[in-house]
Amino acid sequence: LRAVLRASDPSQLFATGYVVFAASTHVVISLGNGTFEFTLDPERGSFVLTHQRMRMSKSGASYSVNDGRYQDWPAALQQWVDVVRNG
Repeated sequence: LRAVLRASDPSQLFATGYVVFAASTHVVISLGNGTFEFTLDPERGSFVLTHQRMRMSKSGASYSVNDGRYQDWPAALQQWVDVVRNG
């Protein structure tokens, strides 16, 4: 994630993603042509495509962010979160 935030030219990025470990395990990845979510099927021992071509809505009533280390974030990210918080 740190490399993504520090990229000077986002068009040069070729992949990004994250993993969620909770009651189920999810991998979300984009290779530049859509965003896809895979969910671990414990019986099969492999990941299954569960959502494809995911998109964020243009607006929403709420947002969620874990800002426990806000002071360590790059200034541009702090500014963006401040703008979202303040509407």
